[in-house]
Amino acid sequence: MPSYKITRGYLEHTAHIQEGRPFNVPAKSTLLMAAQAAGVDWPYGCRVGVCGRCRCKLLHGSVSQLGDQGRTLGDAAVSDGYILACRSLLESNILVLPPEHAHASAEDVGATITSLDYPTSGIARLRLTLDTPYANAYRAGQYARISVPQAVPPRCFSFATACTGNGDLEFHIRLFPEGKLAEWLRREAQPGGRMQVSQPLGDISLDGLSPAHALLFIAGGTGLSPILSMLEEIAAWPEPAQAITLFYAARDRAHLYAAARVDTLKGQLTQRGTQFRFVPVLSREPDESDWQGLRGHLFDHMEKVLPAAQQRHAFLCGPPGLVDAAELSLLRHGLARREITADRFIPAFD
Repeated sequence: MPSYKITRGYLEHTAHIQEGRPFNVPAKSTLLMAAQAAGVDWPYGCRVGVCGRCRCKLLHGSVSQLGDQGRTLGDAAVSDGYILACRSLLESNILVLPPEHAHASAEDVGATITSLDYPTSGIARLRLTLDTPYANAYRAGQYARISVPQAVPPRCFSFATACTGNGDLEFHIRLFPEGKLAEWLRREAQPGGRMQVSQPLGDISLDGLSPAHALLFIAGGTGLSPILSMLEEIAAWPEPAQAITLFYAARDRAHLYAAARVDTLKGQLTQRGTQFRFVPVLSREPDESDWQGLRGHLFDHMEKVLPAAQQRHAFLCGPPGLVDAAELSLLRHGLARREITADRFIPAFD
C-alpha cells in the first residue's frame, strides 16, 4: 500500500490508488476528470452522478460531494465510504480503492461471439462464450464492460441471463446511430469474432430479498436485460417467490422484443406457485390497432401495479428519464427509498 498523508489547504491534492499509481487532482477538477487526464483507466458511464459506474471506496482523506450521492449509491454504500468519482472534489490527499479492486481484481477475459441477432432495428442481442469461465459466479443485476481492442472502447452492459457457470453470456445492446459499437456490430461482428469482457461489476442484485417479498420490476428498452437475469435467478430459488409484477414500457408491440422469453419465465414461475403478472404499456401504439393492453406512460398506471405486501421491493432499470419518473411516482405512492433499487442506463456517446 502506498504511503500518503492528509494535507489540507493546498490548491492541488494527490489521489493515491491502492495497488496503483498516484495522480494529482486540481482544485476544481473532479476525481474522475483528474484520473482521465492522468491516463488512469477508470470505469465511467454518465459523468454526472447518475449511473454509479465510477464509484470507488474512500479509505482515507476527505472529499466535497457535488449533490446527493446517496440517491445513486444508496445510503448503505455512502455509510460504508463509497463515493462517486465524477461528483467528488478533493479536500485533502486521499487513498481510494477503485471500482476494479472493489469488485474484481482479475484482468479482462477474451470471448468469442457465438451469435448476434437484432430483435428490433435498435437492439442487438449478443451472445458470447468466455475463453475461461468466471471463477466466481456473477449475480443477476450485475454488468460487465465489453470492448474490441483497437476498435471499440469499453462499454457497460448488464448480463441478460442468470449465471450458468459455463462461460456463456448474453447482452442486449441499444444501438445508437454512429456509435462505435453499433457500427462495429453491424459491419464487422460475426460468429467467431473476438471481444474482451471484464469481470462482473456492480452491486445491484437480489441479495437480502426473500420469497416473501412482493417484487415489482419496472423497465424500458434494454433495461429489461438485468430483469430477465433476475427472473431466471428467482426461478431457481429453493422456495418459490410469492408475487412478481413486470411493468414494461415500450413504444409499440414491435418493441416488446423479449415477450416470448417473458412468457417462458412466467410459465416456469407460475408452475412453482408464483403469482406473476406481465404488464406492458405502449406509448405510441397506433390508435387503430387491436391492442387491448395499457397505453400511455408508466406513471399514468402506477397504481395498477403497486405491490400490496408489507415486504416489498421495486427494481427500476432503463433510460434515466423513465427511471427518474418511475422512482418519483413510487415515492409518491408510499414506497420508501430503501424499497427501491434503480439502475439508470446512460448511453456512452463516441
